[in-house]
Amino acid sequence: MRLKREAVLSFESSDDGLPKVVREYRRRYRAISQVLDDNDTMLSAVHEDLKQLSEGGSEGRSGDYTSENIFRALIVQHCEGLPFRDTVIRIGSDPFLQDFLRMRKKVVMDFTFLDKCFLAIQPETWKRVNEVLGQYGVAQETVSTDVIRTDTTVVESNIHYPTDVSLLWDAWRVASRLLTRARDIDPASCPHRFHTLKIKRHKKLFGNTPEVLAADKGFCPDAEKYAELEQQVGTLAIPRRMQDFADKVLAHWQAFRAGIEGTISGLKRAFRLVRCYFKQYKGFSSAVGLGVLCHNLIILAEHKPG
Repeated sequence: MRLKREAVLSFESSDDGLPKVVREYRRRYRAISQVLDDNDTMLSAVHEDLKQLSEGGSEGRSGDYTSENIFRALIVQHCEGLPFRDTVIRIGSDPFLQDFLRMRKKVVMDFTFLDKCFLAIQPETWKRVNEVLGQYGVAQETVSTDVIRTDTTVVESNIHYPTDVSLLWDAWRVASRLLTRARDIDPASCPHRFHTLKIKRHKKLFGNTPEVLAADKGFCPDAEKYAELEQQVGTLAIPRRMQDFADKVLAHWQAFRAGIEGTISGLKRAFRLVRCYFKQYKGFSSAVGLGVLCHNLIILAEHKPG
């Protein structure tokens, strides 16, 4: 069986005499550690998936690493923007990061084992973990639930780019297969680009409907759906035509909406989401969930006092 965590005294190292950039680096990880400790439900959700990977046999020997060790190692990987192999090297070379993982002087896990652990955690688990962190952000008054802003993006994959007719057909065939799989996993996510289910999910998660919903023109639904959305939010800031930008209220919220493009850029640049490194939709979904989690952990950590 795999233990969820062990009682370990952490962060015994001193920052005295270290450069400011190193002190800030460590302060961020200490703040992330505090956020994780404040939200034990996140570790519990991950533990339910990871305990299936226990290397202990019928004699009842526990796995070598706790779920907390593994969960925090995956967070380090995405916060540092490293492959599994380089992540293990980074952790093994830095006692401070070993402290963050609460390794208790254990030998660092092999990168292939860390890869298996990542694949064992289901996309639905990462979704639940992100929901818990979002609710925590609201409780800490760091996150506002008054406004939804949304956008879409695409990332590179390991599919070869088309250079002739046969390769163009390969690209279409694979893209079609991926879309079919996505519809099988979540049928409600693919019929159209925006729908009321997102508002319903927001209300279920945070207990209220947003005051403002902002999206770009590509999300604009037909007239009937547009009228339906207007009844559900105070301000629907989705332009239907270029003339709509003359409206000062809509222009204001469109300027606010543009901020999500910076968030997407950061996710791609710093959290390994610039490219899909996985063969299947499940692996990519998990990578997105973990990347978003690490991004939000850093945002909340920056608002932690001290």
